Amino acid sequence: MFRYLRFILVGNKRIFICAVLFLALLSLDGIGAPYFLGKFTDYMNKSDFDSSIHTVFLWLIFLLLIVLSQFLFSFFKGKFIQNVNYQLKNIHAVNSVRKENLQQSPSSYITSITIEVQQIEQKFINNVFTMILCTLQGVVTFIFLMNINMLVGLLFVSLGAIPALIPKLTKKWLKKGTIRWQEANDQYIGFLTDFLEARPLMKRFGVVNNVLKKLNEKLGVSEKNYFKMDFNQNIANTVISLLYVCSLLIALMLGISSVQNGYMTVGSLLTIYMAADRVVSPLITVASTYNVIQSIDPVLNKVLTLNSKAEEYEQLLELPTNTEVILEFKQATVGYQDNELIKNIDFSLGSYDKILFKAPSGSGKSTFLKTILGETKILSGTINYGQEKGIELFSVVSQKPFIFDETLLFNLTFDSPIDESRVIEILRRVGMKHLATKEMLHTKMDKQLHSLSGGELKRLELARALLFEKPCLLVDEALSGLDDESSKILNDLIKTYSGAVIDIEHHISEEMMVGYDKIITIKDNHLVINKMLVE
Repeated sequence: MFRYLRFILVGNKRIFICAVLFLALLSLDGIGAPYFLGKFTDYMNKSDFDSSIHTVFLWLIFLLLIVLSQFLFSFFKGKFIQNVNYQLKNIHAVNSVRKENLQQSPSSYITSITIEVQQIEQKFINNVFTMILCTLQGVVTFIFLMNINMLVGLLFVSLGAIPALIPKLTKKWLKKGTIRWQEANDQYIGFLTDFLEARPLMKRFGVVNNVLKKLNEKLGVSEKNYFKMDFNQNIANTVISLLYVCSLLIALMLGISSVQNGYMTVGSLLTIYMAADRVVSPLITVASTYNVIQSIDPVLNKVLTLNSKAEEYEQLLELPTNTEVILEFKQATVGYQDNELIKNIDFSLGSYDKILFKAPSGSGKSTFLKTILGETKILSGTINYGQEKGIELFSVVSQKPFIFDETLLFNLTFDSPIDESRVIEILRRVGMKHLATKEMLHTKMDKQLHSLSGGELKRLELARALLFEKPCLLVDEALSGLDDESSKILNDLIKTYSGAVIDIEHHISEEMMVGYDKIITIKDNHLVINKMLVE
């Protein structure tokens, strides 16, 4: 718990301290009501109405101070939660783009960013503040209580403290319940993502009900485990409450006996009873909230593990450099684990080379591309790059262009400092004149996506690459599935790119091959490089 608290305090200490200061003022509520009610009772028993009214007036001022403290505490607590939520969600987003996590399902990150971060807010942050308030209130009220009647006060507190033993007995039990729910929920979210992506497939095979039944089974397990987790916490808290009520009633009966024997006034008994309650109740609350915090421990550990891996997003490539070429393979073999797709690659790419990589599906073209980008490790050999951070060398036109649910301008520039006039110029170059206006640049793509053809989406992908003007353009089957006119437009733009090009294609006409410096094919798991005459 304290390890995680130290972690979330980084950059948030001032706000946290302000919140705790107002919690300290709020803790005075533990002595306010017992003190003023006791005084008021004794004055009324003596028929001292002037002192009674004066006491009520002071009590009112005190309550206004408590209300103001509550308001200011809520403000600083809200700011603290805002900052921590931002911090946690950013950690998950940053971790998702680490090289080893690029193939991981988005659903696991969606679960972490939404459900788990919310659970940390509700079950950890809120309860930490509750524990601080209860601890402060318990200490302040205990000191006040000892100054009134030490013997009777200790009796009330001692009997009331018995329920605090329960959390120690239920700690492991509660933690196991949380782990079971977390695992079941991850499975449900993962299958839900697959279900949503596979809707057309299920419709084609007429198996919607079958898959929906499977989804509901996983949902049922997740909800059942959540109910058990929540119910187990309720059981532990109910036992604590029952023990508290019993012990307090015993102490109250002993206090009544003291009044009957003349050892204290009714007002003093009320003060001690209420003050003792404000020592014991916070203690019980601390015990209950500690139970809840323990139940969220697996989620907290997950965040700490993610943060320890990397404070910031690391560049994908940090490899040896060769300033004479953009890219160079030396006796390299690419593939996955023991599956060698392309062997003994000796290949270099000059600053203005235009390379066509033509080979059938499954031959290793896409793996070759991922290896260049550092998303897949080479099995043997070396790759050298023309600068230290190799990832900065490449713009990529992928098979399936990705469009954010954001403005056209964001999708093309990713908020990089690129002038809008330059964006409009590039849109016209790629044949997207109907989008080349300032109004359209600031239109969200969700309104336009349904009307864009596959060719238009790939033109947007190419426009994005042209805007970033990297030394090398990597193209992954950009012509696949396009009509002849769209293919020719994109092919001409690719071949006239200002830097180097590696264009990976499955099907391409002989006419479109003209203009490349080299054509690479794959034969018997080896690259075959053929020089072309540039027309």
